[in-house]
Amino acid sequence: MSPSPNRHRPAQTTSSIDHSRIAADHDNHTPTADNNSTNALGTNRYWSDELVNDGYLTAKVFQCPDDRRIPAGPSNPKSPCSYAICVGTGNSDNPDANDWIAGSRLTCSYLTNSVTAVVGEFLSDSPSIQPIIESLQGSTYMTGPSDPNSAYQPHSKHVPSNPTAGNYLFLDGHAEWIDKFSSGMTATPDMTAMFPPVPNTPVGAPSPWFPCP
Repeated sequence: MSPSPNRHRPAQTTSSIDHSRIAADHDNHTPTADNNSTNALGTNRYWSDELVNDGYLTAKVFQCPDDRRIPAGPSNPKSPCSYAICVGTGNSDNPDANDWIAGSRLTCSYLTNSVTAVVGEFLSDSPSIQPIIESLQGSTYMTGPSDPNSAYQPHSKHVPSNPTAGNYLFLDGHAEWIDKFSSGMTATPDMTAMFPPVPNTPVGAPSPWFPCP
C-alpha cells in the first residue's frame, strides 16, 4: 500500500479476508496464531500458512506493497507476510494456551464487540517484525499498542512517526484505517475494546482455560 494519498484505503489483505467464511469451515472458529493443522513436515501451521494452504488466499495477498522483500520464487522459497493476527493485550507469552481472538469461536459471549481487531499490519525494518508465511520468523501475532515489548505491538511503514497507524480487519468483517493510538501509550477504553485482554478465569474453571472453545 502506498503511503499517501492512498494509505487510508483498506489494505488488500485486511479487506480480502472473509473470516466469517473461514470460521464457518472450521467449526465457527478463527485460525489460531501458530497451532493449526500440521503440514507435510508434521509441524503446526501458522495462521497465514493455514489460510494459504486451505485456499482462502494466495501468498501474494499477504505481502503489502510497502513490503520490499523478494516474493517467493525459484530463488526464494519463503513468502513474506506483512500482517499478524491479534491475540489481545497482555497475551504475548503463550496465546496457544487460551486461543483468545486467534482461535476463538465467533459466537462466544466474550466476543461481542464489533470493534475488536482480528488482523493488523505487522511490518518494520527490524528482522523480528518481518513475518514469513511458511516458517517462524519473528512473531506471527500482535497484542496491542500498549504492550511493553514493542515486538508485539502493531507495526506498519505508512507513517514513520507512528508505526501503529495502519489497516485493521475487525470482528464484524470490516477493514479500516486506524491512527489514533501510538506505540507504548497507556491503554484507553477505545484501545481496550480494539485489543481486549484475555477475560479473567472464572472461579473453579479448569486450567488451561479457553474463553471461547
